[in-house]
This record gives sequence, C-alpha cells and structure tokens, in this order.
Amino acid sequence: MDRQKIIFLIYSLGVGGAEKALVNIIKNLDLRKFSIRIIVIASDVTLQRELPAIIPITKLRVEGRFTTLRAIIPLARLIRKESPKVIISFMWGTNLIVLLSKLIMRFQSKIVISERTYLGKAFLNYSFPSVREMLIKILYPRADKIIAVSSGVEHNLLDQFNLLPHKIKVIPNGVDINNIRSLMEIPFAMPFKDEGYIISIGRLEKVKNYPLLLKAYAEISKNYSIGLVILGEGSERKHLDVLIHNLGLEGKVLMPGTVDNPFPWISNAKVFVLCSIYEGFPNVILEAMACKVSVVATRCLSGPEEMIDNGETGILVENNNVEKLKEAIMTYLDKPSLAKEISTKAFEEIKNWDIKMVVKEYEAVIESI
Repeated sequence: MDRQKIIFLIYSLGVGGAEKALVNIIKNLDLRKFSIRIIVIASDVTLQRELPAIIPITKLRVEGRFTTLRAIIPLARLIRKESPKVIISFMWGTNLIVLLSKLIMRFQSKIVISERTYLGKAFLNYSFPSVREMLIKILYPRADKIIAVSSGVEHNLLDQFNLLPHKIKVIPNGVDINNIRSLMEIPFAMPFKDEGYIISIGRLEKVKNYPLLLKAYAEISKNYSIGLVILGEGSERKHLDVLIHNLGLEGKVLMPGTVDNPFPWISNAKVFVLCSIYEGFPNVILEAMACKVSVVATRCLSGPEEMIDNGETGILVENNNVEKLKEAIMTYLDKPSLAKEISTKAFEEIKNWDIKMVVKEYEAVIESI
C-alpha cells in the first residue's frame, strides 16, 4: 500500500504549546499509512529531539520582518517539489503563509489549517491588525478544512470571521499520559524543598497575565510559607523581575526559564495555576492533570471552561481578579484532602483527551479530503 505524503507546516519547533501538540500528533500517526515531512518557516527545531529520527525536517530559515511575504515563494517551490496530498499547517501566521502560497503559485495539494488560539484576540498583538483581519477573512475560507482546537476557537471563527460551519472540525489537543507519568519520575533539583511551591508554565508574554499571579501570590505569601515557580521564557521577563522586586518577592519566586522536562516540576508542585487572558486549548492544564496536581485556571477566552468541571476537576476563577485567584489557590493549600480528591477526579477525566483518540480524528480528516 502506497503511503500518503503529508507535510506538517509550523513556524518553528521551539518549545511551545502548539509545537508540542504537533510533535505529539506526529509521534502517534500510523507511519505505515503516512509519509511525513515537517517544514518550519524559521530555524528553531529544539523539539526535533522528541521526534522519530526518520521524520525529515526542512528549515526555510525565513525570520525577522515581512516573514509572510518572504516565505511565500520558497514554501511554494518546496511544496511543488514534494507534491504532498495534504499540508497541515499549525498557527495562524503560518496558515496565512501557506494559503497565500497556494493562491499565488497554484499548487494542487489540499490544505488543512489548525487554529490553535482565540484568533480574534491574537492578531491584535501585531502591527497592521486590520490588514491581518482582512487577510484571515479572505484566505481562511480557501482552506479545504479548518481544525479548531476548542469550541471557543470554533465560535470565534464563525462569529468574527464569517466562516462556514461545515469547513470547521473541532479536535482538541491530546495528552500522552503514559509518557508524562514516566517523565515525571526523572530526578531533578527540586526547589523550595521544605515549604513546597505553586507552579505556572508558559511563555513570559502579556497574554499569560503573570502579574495577576504574582499579585495573588504576594497576598498568599503573607500567611503561607510557600514558593512560586514560573517556567518559560519571553519578552516580559524584565517587567516581571521589576514587579517581583516591587512586591517584595525576591527569593520567593523562581523563574529558571524553559526546562527540557517540566513534568517533575509539575508533579512536585502543590498547585498548578493558569491565569491567561486568552488561550486555545492549553496543553499545560492536561499535563498538570496527568501529573495529579490540582489546577486553578482563569475563565479566559477559550479552553479552560471546556477542560475543567468547576469544583470537581479543578477551580475556575474570574479573570483579572486577584482576590478570587488568591482564594482559589488557598482553598487547595488549606484543604489538602480536597486538593487530592479534585486532582484524582481530573486524572480520571483526562482519558477523554488521550492522544491516540485525537490522532484518529486527524487521520480521519486527512483521509476525507
């Protein structure tokens, strides 16, 4: 049986939620049925270490200003050369690049775009947002299929960008529970050994809303001897360092950057917190659940409310409310038996997002177009 040639397209394979999701999907695809190649627009392929060695990766090395325009022609030439049946593109910037490439260069491959975030907010963080919104409205309908990572993302695509419902398929992120349970047992240099710690993970960017967590933690630390760990790197590090100083939290907050294996860090935490302004379908919540750690998350645009049964498998709080976030975290710290009960229920629920089930849905999409 001839294998179907598939190209996965993404901006980079740096350490991030969308990148990890792509890697998890490829690792679990049936390679007897599919011949896979990855194309990255930039050059960072850090997560290549987690992929089978037989998966080829091509780097276009297009970075910096005007990436969209500069990547169109080299991407189209490579697609024509490879002639895949389907291209699966991750993240909205890359989605626009591949759709423009097909419009200009007229190659025959089918295009599936995977929308990973609440798009109506995401493009506002970039220059010329009105132009970007126009391009999305013009180009997204040209995709053969659109995968939305959550129902919230789907509704935003329908309501704001006037896409047709039959074009969109909701497929959430998946979690490889056995792999996580294995990785979390690897020894690491545990911080705050005596007092324990709260943890959050994500890029140090405004969308992750870490000032909210730091302000809530500042209140908590007045009455509790407990540390705070934030894993991730980004452009907001200096601002967060200043805020930590202003709140008098030096020595209490650890920001070690991005780590290769976050799971021992998660599994040894007392509470996991996500306080984003918006998301798509945050992997880190599933990962915390897989590590049997209690979760607090904001009711941000898209994701947490589809993942957490409030009071049963986690606690959801109003966004940008320091007091509510503080109270939710303290609920777990004050009631360890409740924290254990909730984390146990959450662990039982994550089978609904098993990576093998998610991959079957991707394979069905590939075979249907």
